[in-house]
Amino acid sequence: MKQAPAVTVPIIAIVLVSSSIFSQTIPDDPNHLPRQIGGDSSTNKHVDSIVVSGKVTLDGFPTNEPRPAIYVAAYLNGALIVRRQISESGSYTVTDVPRGEATIAVEIDHIEVASRQLNYTPSAVVYQDFVVSWPQVSAQRFKSGVVSVDALYTRSRASQTRFDRAVSDIKSGKNDSAIADLMTVVKEDPKDFFAWTQLGNAYFLKNDTKNAEDAYSRAIAEHPSYTLASVNLGKLYLSQNNNDKAIEILTKAVNSDPTSADSQQYLGECYLAMKKGSKAVAYLNEAIRLAPMEKAEIHLRLAALYNAAGVKSRASAEYQKFLEKVPNYEHKDELKKYISENPPGQ
Repeated sequence: MKQAPAVTVPIIAIVLVSSSIFSQTIPDDPNHLPRQIGGDSSTNKHVDSIVVSGKVTLDGFPTNEPRPAIYVAAYLNGALIVRRQISESGSYTVTDVPRGEATIAVEIDHIEVASRQLNYTPSAVVYQDFVVSWPQVSAQRFKSGVVSVDALYTRSRASQTRFDRAVSDIKSGKNDSAIADLMTVVKEDPKDFFAWTQLGNAYFLKNDTKNAEDAYSRAIAEHPSYTLASVNLGKLYLSQNNNDKAIEILTKAVNSDPTSADSQQYLGECYLAMKKGSKAVAYLNEAIRLAPMEKAEIHLRLAALYNAAGVKSRASAEYQKFLEKVPNYEHKDELKKYISENPPGQ
């Protein structure tokens, strides 16, 4: 967490400075750069699994038709972790979802109709709703379908063992052994974009940005719509202040999957680095809309920008939104003081 400031004004300055270096630090989770692996032990105890809850809504479903069986499944690096049928009301709860690169997918008739890659969050519970267009589902319902390649990948038993061991080693900081295992995996199957992405993560954590860039690029070449590889490559370019390349790759990621809050956030950060605030704010707000709780700290980022521009009422509005989501924030009293001194809407 940020250090407690002595007075109100330095709060803003600290938020602004910490945000400006946000994309240039070492990853906290190898799948969701940056910060250090394992999270910040001073603020949140690292939890290896989370609970995912939410609701699945079938938009446009006829009232006179029986509802199909709908399942929500959790995948990690292509492996199925758990599958649960939703309730009649559409709600679901999936427990023991591994923290990190987990994907939550909605399946009807064994066909994936929607999915979300979870953003890193220190919270133990994540809320993820889905709105599924029934006309679109109906159009493909009887086609030959399997779970999307984005969520499922088949490996030999030996490769899967090496892959799982490598992911565990990355989390433990054993990047050299992870690289050795992942190199064996991609040698056996050069199309394994999951493995190429993890290889990029291992290299990045060793500050070997050249090999990390090559690994991420290979993952994208093998599966261009795999958002995580593009986002991590974009963050790598951000860490090098190579904003043009970062914008190029993250723009493609946003166009490929507009529902990725990470893509939207870091594209916004790119435009901020290039002093294009109006474009930046649009993407940052979209990231908040897509993941309102997981991306709550973006409100602090926006507040810092508005304060620097002298629009303190809008800064207060962002602080207010943040406190509504994170009422137990460590520096809530300082933020409340700023809000009272600069009322929103004035």
